[in-house]
Amino acid sequence: MTPLPRSTALFRIPQLLILLVLAALAGCAGQPPREAPAPVAAPVTLPAAEARLAAGDPQGAVQLYLQAAETAPPERALDYRLQAADLLIEYGELEQARLLLDDIAALATDPLTRFRLDLRRAALALAGDDAAAALAQLEQAPPETASLEQQRRQHRLRATAYARQNHHLESARERIWLDGLLEDAAEREANQQAIIAALSRLDPRALDMLRPAADPVLGGWMELVQLARRHQSAPAALEQALGDWRLRNPRHPVLAATLERLQAQVAERGRYPGQVGVILPLSGRLGEAGEAIRNGLLAAHYSLDTVDPRPRLRFYDIGEEPGRAWSLYQQAIREGAEFVIGPLSKESVAELARAGHLEVPVLALNWIPDTDAGELPANLFQFSLAPEDEARQVAERAFHSGRTRALALVPEGTWGERVFSAFLERWEALGGDLLEVQYYGREARGLSDQVRTLLNLDASQTRRTRLVRLLGRQVEFEPRRRQDAEFVFLLARPETARLLRPLFRFHHASDLPLYSTSHSFTGHVDRDRDQDMNDIRFCDAPWLLDPAFAPLRTTTERLWPEASRQYPRLYAFGHDALHLLAWLSGPNPGGLTGPHAGASGTLSLDADGRIHRDLAWARFRGGVPEALPPVIPAPATEAGAVSTPPLPLKDESDAATPDPYPGPRPGGGALRAPLPAAAGTETGQP
Repeated sequence: MTPLPRSTALFRIPQLLILLVLAALAGCAGQPPREAPAPVAAPVTLPAAEARLAAGDPQGAVQLYLQAAETAPPERALDYRLQAADLLIEYGELEQARLLLDDIAALATDPLTRFRLDLRRAALALAGDDAAAALAQLEQAPPETASLEQQRRQHRLRATAYARQNHHLESARERIWLDGLLEDAAEREANQQAIIAALSRLDPRALDMLRPAADPVLGGWMELVQLARRHQSAPAALEQALGDWRLRNPRHPVLAATLERLQAQVAERGRYPGQVGVILPLSGRLGEAGEAIRNGLLAAHYSLDTVDPRPRLRFYDIGEEPGRAWSLYQQAIREGAEFVIGPLSKESVAELARAGHLEVPVLALNWIPDTDAGELPANLFQFSLAPEDEARQVAERAFHSGRTRALALVPEGTWGERVFSAFLERWEALGGDLLEVQYYGREARGLSDQVRTLLNLDASQTRRTRLVRLLGRQVEFEPRRRQDAEFVFLLARPETARLLRPLFRFHHASDLPLYSTSHSFTGHVDRDRDQDMNDIRFCDAPWLLDPAFAPLRTTTERLWPEASRQYPRLYAFGHDALHLLAWLSGPNPGGLTGPHAGASGTLSLDADGRIHRDLAWARFRGGVPEALPPVIPAPATEAGAVSTPPLPLKDESDAATPDPYPGPRPGGGALRAPLPAAAGTETGQP
């Protein structure tokens, strides 16, 4: 179908036609109320209108549907008008669609018509990028007279709206319910792929924490995603794991075709390139950082015991000459590289980005400044230990923990300003309020004054002075800090953080939570010195906080004792750079198994080719970081919203139930989910 021209002048419904439609609607007012429109056996379409659509004339199709509604019986006229509204929404004429739906709603009296209108209003809201409004239109359960197709449409719309809000678990739940209402095998397979895709967007730790023990349908889907992640570099191991999974879940509704497609996608994405060129500064100002990244790459390379053959690594030293990035890239290709990792500095990454075309993919180890994504080479991926990502996660963690009013204490200078700006942008986007920010300098003696000002203790002292002057005598007085703040965003290096936490206690704010980035932690346990940071919450790489990485971390500390202690996060960075290649080499980079559980964070790929890190969280207790569980944001709910019903198949071990979804199914068989259509109410137009 040819897209509609964007000029609204070409799509404006003639005024006479609108008047005729309103007159026809008014003529329906005298009709007695009906519980539901008469059943329609097939989708309501007009051959002439469909011909207009096929010819690329949706404007003409809309007009034909509205003209037909003027003379059709009331129930058929409603179908025609809803079809016209669907076309207006599909082709972006949202104001015209809103006008038409408002006209229909003025005379809608039965529950089914109101439900059908709600479906269109939800689609209209989604077309206007308002997912919350779409969900508000879809709060109520379908009426008993709703057809299967109308129920399917509701679940599809709800799944899309939840996905737009990044509530992927809720989106998957809607699609699981939809699966039980689908009859066409191809549609079911596509929907099941969407279930896997939605669950794949969940953080691995959240996926594990949210997996329900008492719900084998949802839990089974979650386990499939976990298996795909666990064996993403070993397709043969995945095949065995899926066979074992099927034996444990013989009655799960997943299709055999879905499992086969899952295996095929992992096989496509689980292959490492045969040879990898690595461009790093192994000498000069960034030489130590480059060596740490190289060592992390080598540690990851040695750990690929299930990959045969392992990718060959060839290293190229760019030193302090970012202008050599392009020539080294070409040299690596001539010598057999199928993928290139590096370079490291922003200047050298920009040099490659300006090339316009990259013959083999590049995983750059830095982010270049924001630019039009269309100007970047299609196969340039950017990976960085960006502190801005960490600041945004502080905002998300605090907000999703129920805190909405923040203070901030950050260092002076461009670095502090840049990181604080990232925090503030994300904090305000979430809906949080920043009450005050204070900037501290390099001198330790000025820190106490900054904390006092941030806590409004100076105002408290001013009140004391006024009281003494009024009474003419000294009074007992304890300074009182501000009470409106719920936490402090603290950006500080370890030596400064060790001073600031005691100052907050001294200034009567021991109960005020402090949230920080990884910069507050040295990367190694120092129980005695870090006692002063007790209760500071901070995000950091799983390499330093997750016991799963302890064996590999111990190996690197044995091989490179000094450098691994000085640059632990760069070792994690290099480790992930190699493992990402299998994740990025397939036809759908980053798509199948969603976030990658890496050593530097849980990694996800955005539309611009940037890889973002979602870090682990810890809290200092007794001078030692203690891991914290992830905080799962709850989806926004509207007043009066109906809670999502539990998924079917609560106990698959119940041998007395022969089918997990008992109940009649149109056309024979059994439903895979409840909500069957009422007998005799199937309408063609949803």
